[in-house]
Amino acid sequence: MAGNAYASEKNAFGICDRCGFRYKLVKLRKERSNLNMQNLRVCPECWDKDHPQDKLGRIDHSDSQALRDPRPQNDLFRSRYGNSIVEKFKTSLNNWAYDDSSGGSNGSVAHDAENQYMRMAWSGESAPAFFDNTYLFDSSVYKRVRLRFRPTHQDFTFSGNLVWLNSPETGGSVLDRTKTFSGNPFVRSMGDPFVEVVWDLSNADEWTGTIVALRFDLYNAGPTSGSIDVDRISVEELV
Repeated sequence: MAGNAYASEKNAFGICDRCGFRYKLVKLRKERSNLNMQNLRVCPECWDKDHPQDKLGRIDHSDSQALRDPRPQNDLFRSRYGNSIVEKFKTSLNNWAYDDSSGGSNGSVAHDAENQYMRMAWSGESAPAFFDNTYLFDSSVYKRVRLRFRPTHQDFTFSGNLVWLNSPETGGSVLDRTKTFSGNPFVRSMGDPFVEVVWDLSNADEWTGTIVALRFDLYNAGPTSGSIDVDRISVEELV
């Protein structure tokens, strides 16, 4: 009858490979490095745990944030910009019209049903603008206005005003509050012909009460003849 290959360590003594002190052999522990067993048996005082730095690349420490195939409550635009009043021009002009109140009458807006744009075109016009006087929203909630559009000519330099009307101020259809910027503040993303201009109105003293009308006044929009395609207009909460 064959016996065990090795005798029991229960009553044997062993010498710690590190400090040289004698211990019961069963108390001496083998050490590992990078998960590999080492030919060392050491006492409890000398034993070192396998160091995490030796396991780099073995354990996945990634902190993934994206969800696979999610089902968000809001659409993509709202998830990025919060609750918003959005004009997308999918089926109509949505009450937007060309503004000829300043004397300019050589322009128009039209709905492009195929591409779902609003196109504003002008000829011999120095102050092209378009407006909507059917808005009704609280300026204390919505403090940012975003215009996404595509100029249809290369030498377009945008320089203009966002104009609005507060209620209960009087003045009929006159839009008498402005937030002005000039120059060429937008940047085109590679491969995207559209650009965005954003007005942050959180520090605008005149942006108060109920906003009842908006106008985009492109008073120095480059050539006196041209057009732009407006893809989206949104009034947004700051998030």
